[in-house]
Amino acid sequence: MKSELQKSKTSLINKLKSQSNNNKIIKAFEKIPRELFIPDEYQHLAYEDTALPIEYNQTISQPSIIAKMINELDLSINDNVLEIGTGSGYLFAILSELVNNLTSTEIIEPLIKKTKIRLNSLGYNTNNIHLTNKALGCLKNSPFDRIIVSAAAKKIPDQLLKQLSNNGNLIIPIGSEQKQELLKITKTLKGLVTESLDSCKFVPLIFNKL
Repeated sequence: MKSELQKSKTSLINKLKSQSNNNKIIKAFEKIPRELFIPDEYQHLAYEDTALPIEYNQTISQPSIIAKMINELDLSINDNVLEIGTGSGYLFAILSELVNNLTSTEIIEPLIKKTKIRLNSLGYNTNNIHLTNKALGCLKNSPFDRIIVSAAAKKIPDQLLKQLSNNGNLIIPIGSEQKQELLKITKTLKGLVTESLDSCKFVPLIFNKL
């Protein structure tokens, strides 16, 4: 199985290379073993370019969509970054290879406990992974230079815009469960600049509209 996974991983990495020339992002995908972030019954599909089910009716996102989201964030190593939706921890691990200041939030307590154990075993610092109780973001660590959201909202959440720094970028899926659009929002002194990146499919974002 290991040899088959390696072949699949090589194929996936080559696909990502054809879509991006950012070597740091590609190296992060090469380093992180995706099979460790999904249930046993789906591990043979670990390097297929598709979203896969994980615990508690959540998903691990499609690798090419993750790569596109990260690429559009335009990260610098000292950026203060917020991830909404820790999930299995796969994106957290990739982002940890790219930036020094990373905060992540999750609303499902049993999932976050399992994820922290997994990430700690791989050597990642999980002190800034927080249970949110449905409130969006992490005010105490804001403002954030970059925010990435791994669940779809019906509209751009004001709570996240308030935590985004000037000239900061927010990458977020927007839409219904049937139809979603991946957006890049840049916060400027003159207002918001919104760019459509792709169609997509994510689980719904759940939060209190404070």
